[in-house]
Formats: sequence, C-alpha cells, structure tokens
Amino acid sequence: MFLRFLRLGARSTFVGSLLGALILIPVYGTGEETGVATDQFNTITLAKVEAGSSRLWASITCWCIFIAFILRDLWIEWNEYADRRRKYLAKGDTDAKPDFCYTCMIENVPKKLQSNAEL
Repeated sequence: MFLRFLRLGARSTFVGSLLGALILIPVYGTGEETGVATDQFNTITLAKVEAGSSRLWASITCWCIFIAFILRDLWIEWNEYADRRRKYLAKGDTDAKPDFCYTCMIENVPKKLQSNAEL
C-alpha cells in the first residue's frame, strides 16, 4: 500500500506539472500586465495576467481538471485499500496465529461495558 501511495503522489505531481508546463506557463508568460510585480521569475506567474482577463479561465480550468483527477485517483485508491483490508481481515496473514485471522465488528456497546474487565 505504501508503494501505491507513492505512485499516487508521482501521478499527481506529473499531471500538475504537465498542466502547468503545457497550459499555464504559456498563458502566464504571454500576459500583458506590467510593473514591479512582474519582474524576473514573475514573468511566468499569474502576476503577469491582467485583472478581469479571460486568461484567468485557464487557471480555473486547470484547477478543476487537477482536482477532478486527484479526487478520482483518491477514490480508486480508497476502494483498492478497502478491498485489500477486507481480504486481510477475512483471511489474515499467513504468518499470524489463526486466532487473529477473524474479526467481528460490534457496535453500540453500552458505556458501562466498554472496559477491558467488563468485556
């Protein structure tokens, strides 16, 4: 699962970098805003885009695409984790004692019975 989490981070970084390099940097770099805030590195940032410009839609669109991608990936990974967790709880680890291979969820236990002694 840790490797899957690392892969999720790598995919997220790749998609964000791709959107930034192919769409946002050219849109920001060709902006026409001038001033001290648009010097040096800021020539390829949102500071170069004029207030009220239609170029701002590029930022919003890229943000929506990126968030949709992240949420989709998180949903896929959550389902995979839940499936693997259920399988582990049902069958257990091959190195574990058989007593630990089965679980049972008990809900709504009264407060007075929630101590180790009472259980």
